[in-house]
Amino acid sequence: MLRCSPEAFAKCPTRHICGKIEDATFTEGSECDLFNQSVMNMPVTNADRIRAMSDEELAAWIVETTYICKCCSGIEGCQDAPHVSVCKKNVAEWLQQPVGEVHG
Repeated sequence: MLRCSPEAFAKCPTRHICGKIEDATFTEGSECDLFNQSVMNMPVTNADRIRAMSDEELAAWIVETTYICKCCSGIEGCQDAPHVSVCKKNVAEWLQQPVGEVHG
């Protein structure tokens, strides 16, 4: 029996069946094995990086980005009230990019 990775266990839609992470095992070639492999092969996204931040790191990031939307910098009017939805869309896209990639 193979052990489920903590990353895959956290994202697994059927983890409630396994109980605790310590009990999460599966056989090679099973659907669980394929799911574990797919999670482990996924690139780390900016959203993953933010979820992994400590409270202090996240607070600093929020303060730094609250007044200037860095991922929208250079897009004229992005921070203006009528264009907030454009900025939100750009931020959502940025969160799904692999760490280190620049938006736009």
